[in-house]
Amino acid sequence: DGVSDMSVELEPAPVSEACGELAPNRTEYSSMDKPENKSSSSRVESKKNRPLRAARRVLLFSIVNCLTVVFHQQESTSSSSATPSGGAKLRKPELTNALIDIMDNVSSYGGVLASLIATLLSDVMNADPQVVHHVHNSGLAKSFLGMLNGKAGTTDRFDLAEDLPEPNLPASAELIMAVPNVISALALTEDGAKRIHEVNPFPALLLVFVSPKYAMPQSRCLLNDMTAIVGTGLDEIMRHVPSLRSLVMKAIVSSIRRIIFLGNQLLEDEIREEDRRA
Repeated sequence: DGVSDMSVELEPAPVSEACGELAPNRTEYSSMDKPENKSSSSRVESKKNRPLRAARRVLLFSIVNCLTVVFHQQESTSSSSATPSGGAKLRKPELTNALIDIMDNVSSYGGVLASLIATLLSDVMNADPQVVHHVHNSGLAKSFLGMLNGKAGTTDRFDLAEDLPEPNLPASAELIMAVPNVISALALTEDGAKRIHEVNPFPALLLVFVSPKYAMPQSRCLLNDMTAIVGTGLDEIMRHVPSLRSLVMKAIVSSIRRIIFLGNQLLEDEIREEDRRA
């Protein structure tokens, strides 16, 4: 299901091309030839709408899926201290920068791949809360929250606005369901909870429930138990991080008001249409 969701024209790519740099028109350097004036932590400027072939998407999906399974198994079993933990792996700049690049370009990489990254981050942070500090300071948290907020910013009122900002998240149920778990993990520490409070990602998350982009007939991502799972995740955040409770409640109330506003607009349109036909 995940692979089919990432489907594009199946055009085989050489192994060297599939495993090489994903963004076109970039200068590639080996570890020996890389210029000294560029730090290892610097990231290449993000580009929109990268032309990714199906082979690259499937390769990336498989790699991140394997990392998610391995990290989850490591943290859920009493592995040897000689085996590097998921937190130790996540602290490596190579993996950190790769995850940031995907989240900064989620429109190109797709929601399924982003949902795997969200699962990976929440699993590692819940298993090792000390990693939360690295996730915030390395830019991982900023990229994740930026992927969520997009143009919505930190506005906490989406109720009666005529023109709402377009939600930034792809219409992927897997990604939307994973968002509350990552937010909860990012707020495991006191400093992390303060940063989440400053960003306030909850209105942007609930915006998906009042946007036609995520509803039938444009998308099926709101069907089944998706809304219940998101609601359960928000309830967990309010119970475990009391400082975020008021933000969550304000976002929920604002979303409900927006739904009422849209319903009243629809009713008025139907009444005008009936009057016109009469």
